[in-house]
Amino acid sequence: MKLAPDKKTLEKTQRSVALGVAKAGGAAVVTEGLTESGQEFIAAVTTDAALGREPRSIEELEERLIEAGLAGMVSGGFFGSLSGGVSTIIENNQIKNEEIGERTEEEQEQADKAGETKTPSVLAENNTVTFIDKDGTEQVGTIVSNGIRRGKGDIIKSVVIAPNQGYGRER
Repeated sequence: MKLAPDKKTLEKTQRSVALGVAKAGGAAVVTEGLTESGQEFIAAVTTDAALGREPRSIEELEERLIEAGLAGMVSGGFFGSLSGGVSTIIENNQIKNEEIGERTEEEQEQADKAGETKTPSVLAENNTVTFIDKDGTEQVGTIVSNGIRRGKGDIIKSVVIAPNQGYGRER
């Protein structure tokens, strides 16, 4: 059974993500708006120069520059906010993982029982394992010596388990 986060933790997480979205989105709006306007201006001026024309004035390019800036602001705001939200969620998870590492032994046992942590055990000979039999019954057994057949790399093809009832069966 996994425990739901308490109300205080949930609110703190929501505020943190909202703040990350707002900060990243706001910064991206400004940056992308200015970048797109600047790029449009440079493109217009270099095009005029390449065609041998007199460069157009800012007044002549005003509408194009405003449209490019607005387009940059919209797309920058969207992708910046999305990136900020994802980054904050990842950061919050890293903080949570660091906090998990700082638990007392008793707190860690409670977290393990509640299903909060899932550290896979190493599959090795003579390990006791729990498995589901063909009839759907949960069984406990031991991996027999030379019972792990491996493929390429770390891929396990099959495992021979001797259930507590005393007979061996390949899984």
